[in-house]
Amino acid sequence: MKINLFLAAAVAASSAAWADEGEEQAEEPVANAVESIQKKAKFFSTLPVCSVATGEVEVHRPGAAWEQLEVGRRYPLGSEYRTHTGASMTLSFGPTTLINVGEKSHFVTRTQKFGEDIRSIVLKGGSVKVVLPRNLPAGAFSIAASGFTVKDLAGESHFTYTALGDGDNALLRCLTGTFFVEGRNFSVPRMGPTQEFRIRTSHDVLNTVLYGVRGDPVIKVDRGIVTRTEIDEDGKVKNVYEKSILDWRLSPQTRVQLNRAVPAIGSKLAVSVMTFDADGVLKNDFAYTEDNAAVNSGELVPVSKEESDKLAKRAAEATGAAGAADGANAKTEGGENADEDASGEGSEESEENNEQEEE
Repeated sequence: MKINLFLAAAVAASSAAWADEGEEQAEEPVANAVESIQKKAKFFSTLPVCSVATGEVEVHRPGAAWEQLEVGRRYPLGSEYRTHTGASMTLSFGPTTLINVGEKSHFVTRTQKFGEDIRSIVLKGGSVKVVLPRNLPAGAFSIAASGFTVKDLAGESHFTYTALGDGDNALLRCLTGTFFVEGRNFSVPRMGPTQEFRIRTSHDVLNTVLYGVRGDPVIKVDRGIVTRTEIDEDGKVKNVYEKSILDWRLSPQTRVQLNRAVPAIGSKLAVSVMTFDADGVLKNDFAYTEDNAAVNSGELVPVSKEESDKLAKRAAEATGAAGAADGANAKTEGGENADEDASGEGSEESEENNEQEEE
């Protein structure tokens, strides 16, 4: 009986050991399967579908005329949508990817290669709210407009785009998540929650003004190509060309103004950049030619009287300190010379006394 109990205990222990080892071995394929599923997860359906539409909403399929949009019907990528007064719609690109469109809005979906899990729209006018998964991969969804492109969207964001007589006006606001804005001669690496700014673009895209509205997103403004001198280990001097960037916090009521012009000679644009604080005071002013280190003005903002007084005070303090140091050194040298003279005279007197004693 004792033998049977011992055998049963041994079998149970070995079974438990085999079970633990089996669980450890099973964990690896399960983890690999989860990772594989995440990689293969598709955020977008093959074709978008309108899930909600109120009022007069129209769609323009490629090669067709404008027609009334049908709820629940899928339309090909490259279709154009517009809502009239009092109308709205929700276009679903996938189970968790939606764009809510307000009245008097107009946008186009871009065509993509079959099977490519990327989607993009082009704003033409109106109000568009984008609702995307927070874990959407970078580059999966983008929004284009005249003068800028919004990339790497994740979470919720809201865009208002208006065509004006002399250009376009866009209001970009991040509600949750993040997105990245890229334009000519400027970029916004990261827009965070509650941050908002406005972009004013001329029809020819030669003039762009960025206005701070909410928060303080960092705007990276191109300063052009600059030359830096380096000396290698052998003592040879060489010039290194690199792009210079100005980091400007676009706080409310501040602005960045970029003016571009086509030169009479050559094809590279000449760019002038000015930044202004909330009081309208000019803080930065520089100009350059794109991709040309030979034409770069550097900073042109004159030093204010206050800053000039500070620099003069520092220079005076530095000069006074240097003068005091020189005086101290002179005094020290004078003292040393006096001691040397005194010691010299003393030695001469002692020699005369010695001679008299000898006589």
